Amino acid sequence: MFFNPKEEYKVLNKKEIEKIHHYSVKILSEIGVKIPDERFLKFLSSRCNVDFNNQIVKFPESLIEEVIESIRKEEKKIDIPEKIEIKGSVGGFTPNIYDFEKGRRKPTLEDVEKALRIGNQLDQVSNNSVLFIPMDCFPYHDLWAYAVALTRSIKPSSAPILKKESLKVIVEICDIAGRNRPMYQCFLSSPLRFPEYELDIAYEALKIGLRVNFGTPMTVLGATGPIDIAGTITLCNAETICGWILNYLFSQPIYGYGGNPVSMDMRTGCGNYANPLTVIMNSAIPDLCRFYGLIPEGGHLGDTDSPTPGIKAAVERLFTSLISLIVNDTKKVSFRIGVLGPAGSCGCLEQMVIDAEIVRILNKFFEGIEVDDEKINYKLIKEVGIGGSFLDKEDTILKMRQIMFFPKIFSFEIEDSLNFEIENAKKKTEELLKKEKFHPLTQDKEKEIFKIVKNFTKIDKEI
Repeated sequence: MFFNPKEEYKVLNKKEIEKIHHYSVKILSEIGVKIPDERFLKFLSSRCNVDFNNQIVKFPESLIEEVIESIRKEEKKIDIPEKIEIKGSVGGFTPNIYDFEKGRRKPTLEDVEKALRIGNQLDQVSNNSVLFIPMDCFPYHDLWAYAVALTRSIKPSSAPILKKESLKVIVEICDIAGRNRPMYQCFLSSPLRFPEYELDIAYEALKIGLRVNFGTPMTVLGATGPIDIAGTITLCNAETICGWILNYLFSQPIYGYGGNPVSMDMRTGCGNYANPLTVIMNSAIPDLCRFYGLIPEGGHLGDTDSPTPGIKAAVERLFTSLISLIVNDTKKVSFRIGVLGPAGSCGCLEQMVIDAEIVRILNKFFEGIEVDDEKINYKLIKEVGIGGSFLDKEDTILKMRQIMFFPKIFSFEIEDSLNFEIENAKKKTEELLKKEKFHPLTQDKEKEIFKIVKNFTKIDKEI
């Protein structure tokens, strides 16, 4: 195939990468990061320069290089398949749902369950996590989301942890379900600070033996980062390295690069994940990954900023997904099925089946072209000859369904309606939701999980 999956596509050259690294080190060693938690400050003071009054931590250059060297020494194997096969993941924990009957509204626990049921049935979904924040479960959105995920998803599933009080209960119900215990993501908030509540949850998670990943900044061009692209990439890179340092000092694995710079619409203040500026910034991240000895994968590529299903959502999803496949060494795409924009703020059940169709299109393209004597089939070409037809040949009839692409949502037919794809998506969604509910656990375990959650949250929900 003409697309070489082992090829590296670069945005930054060696000199530019080294300059970004140089200033990233200066930011961490001279400006520092605000870490407003006395427990963390005391722990870090043995290796870092800590200003307890202002809660600022400055990281010595020697420590920064020690951490980076530890990353480079770790043996990593890039598993690049000969055949590219794209799988999407459901997730996002969006605070809004686009409902074709009611418009944009707040999602409920029932919406969470519906999305999980659809994700179970889509072959293009590998990880079936929680698409919506159940806003009718305040203040324990995360705990109820976990309960439904564990009792309804037949695929790997999880939800973000939002409250310290939820931690032990989530661990308990994960153990009952026989699922992996969660990892807490302690986000750095650009520019250069960790929120107090994030650190509080992280400290409790570490105390009870959970994995914690620090960092993962989303530095915003012209808002929480400089208006120049190089400046925002540099600041995001510094914040990313800060996360690695905390992981290293707290004996946590360094899971990957983590930083995802984004742009925003200056007219509305909304974040943009599919904007060309976001795409080019995230296309540069794999170059930095290679410099630090990490495997380039993931990032804010494969997203859309469209607030509703339609042409814009499909175009942006295809564009950003193809860029992701080009620049990431693993040839994986961060395809978040069902998530709409701006900034991943909305989910939609019908968009889930549309996105699954887009995955099918991409996978059909990346099947490539197999060239050999049998596939060229010169004998048949000679038999049909000049001006003949292959349409009625046995070879065509036998191979047609295997080789041709037959869309399920989009259509090659001439339609009178501009919205026939949306109507197809709505019908497909209704069909999937008519199927029996999924119960991966025994009835006793399911009852036990919901009993624990109901007693702890004092919220009585039935799904």
